[in-house]
Amino acid sequence: MSFNQFCFTSGDFAVLVSTGLSIKKALLLNFLSSLTAFAGLYVGLVLGSQDEASKWIFAVGAGMFLYVALTDLVCRFGID
Repeated sequence: MSFNQFCFTSGDFAVLVSTGLSIKKALLLNFLSSLTAFAGLYVGLVLGSQDEASKWIFAVGAGMFLYVALTDLVCRFGID
């Protein structure tokens, strides 16, 4: 899993550098975007301990999976 994340992070870094950012600024922006994972962790830990909130989290997550699956089907079958 860490190798997978390394590939994404290095790809993001390469895109930032190729758009003209300095290496130092690209590293800083990449680091700041990585910190959002910790913000999501803490929000998830707080909301996950509440029964009512966890029901909403599961409902939204299931809805997202259904949306992705159904849009993939629509694109494959050419339904307009």
